[in-house]
Amino acid sequence: MSKNYLNEDLPERESRQLINEFEKMLLTNSVHFFDQEAYEYMIDYYEAGFDFYKAEVVVDWAVELHPFSSFFIIKKARLQIDAHKNTAALELLSKAQALSPAELEIFVLQAEAYINIQNYMAALDCLRQAMLYANETEKADIFLAVADVYDACEKEEKSYLFIKKALKLAPTHEGALSRINYYIELFSKQTESISIHKTIIDHDPYCDLAWYNLGSAYTGLGLHKKAIEAYEFVTAINDNYDLAYMGIGNAYFALENFAKAKDNYLMALEIGDPDEDLYYMLGQVCKRMANHTEALCYFEKLIDTSTHNAHYYAEIADCLTQLHNWKKAIVALKQALQLEPNFQPYLSKMAFCFEKLGDIDNAIACYNTLIDQCPNEIFYWTNLIVLYFYEQNYQAALDCIANAKQHLGNHVVLCYQQAASLYAAGQKTEALVWFNYALETDEQLSPLFFDMLPHLENNKLFSTLL
Repeated sequence: MSKNYLNEDLPERESRQLINEFEKMLLTNSVHFFDQEAYEYMIDYYEAGFDFYKAEVVVDWAVELHPFSSFFIIKKARLQIDAHKNTAALELLSKAQALSPAELEIFVLQAEAYINIQNYMAALDCLRQAMLYANETEKADIFLAVADVYDACEKEEKSYLFIKKALKLAPTHEGALSRINYYIELFSKQTESISIHKTIIDHDPYCDLAWYNLGSAYTGLGLHKKAIEAYEFVTAINDNYDLAYMGIGNAYFALENFAKAKDNYLMALEIGDPDEDLYYMLGQVCKRMANHTEALCYFEKLIDTSTHNAHYYAEIADCLTQLHNWKKAIVALKQALQLEPNFQPYLSKMAFCFEKLGDIDNAIACYNTLIDQCPNEIFYWTNLIVLYFYEQNYQAALDCIANAKQHLGNHVVLCYQQAASLYAAGQKTEALVWFNYALETDEQLSPLFFDMLPHLENNKLFSTLL
């Protein structure tokens, strides 16, 4: 049975009968003639249900039976543009223009087709002609179409200028208010945005989009308390404005009031659709509140609802690490590394997890991979040396120190590690030489030596040297 996508224009029973009759005609290849109003209804019906194939079939029939209806010709041109058949669309729009020379939609669709074939001057010419027939509200729409042209040819400054022009003509224009924030962030125009949106609010204090944009501007300037006030006006006007609750949550997060941030994120989740950014921020706020089990749930939902992202798997691994679930953390990190092969932070975390599991061979393998990628990063060398040391493989530790010094020279940390490794290997005289050298270089780092050999901390010889 066909879905009844809309029935505003006709009673439900009559609309269902009309659709059934048309679809039966398609199945049987029979011919039935409908009046113009019926065709208009069926086109809207199928477009509302995203069934564009049937919408195109209806349009083709309508154009054939009503060849002088600019409405149907325009509809067909719209479908041609959606199918990337821009030349055909322009031909249809020329026919429609001969029938309805002042129809603004024709100029806008012509501009869109010209944009698609990168003829930007022709697109602007069409919109200049449209201005001759437009009233003030319609001119605002045309200014937005002009902004589309400049966007397409990467002249964002002009796009921003025409969106502001649209708002001057129609201060509460939803399309312009929805788009202006992108350019404000792009050009760091938050101070100007505050002025623009305060003027709009003076004109219409109940314009929730203007209050929302004002909150975004305050957020961009780091004025989080003012942002919260602006967003709260949004929710007072429209308590189903989920993005405003998200904005309040972000502001409280920046102020490190994580409990209130979480409350507002949950409110946004309750009234809005599941959102990638929202799940991510819920995971982050739960991490900050040390609720790693709940954070893990949100990051796992994030994986389920979004395209796979290596960073999200790394967040899961962080939560599992905090919960000491080393094996599952390694699984998550392997998934992250499939998406971002050899990414150093993930390999480093994996080495740590292998070490915690006592899987020293795999931990060593991770550090060797890291050293191959970044031989001048001392952190990787020192961690590998410590692994060899605690495995009592002192010769491997000393060999590793020698290799590290080829890249880093006599780095003081390596010298303390060398002294400890030599002492543990029974080469005490040489160990004292390197310990003394390290002390003279940086005495403040001497605890590195005693961390490796804690039983020597009260040794008279080393105490004397200190």
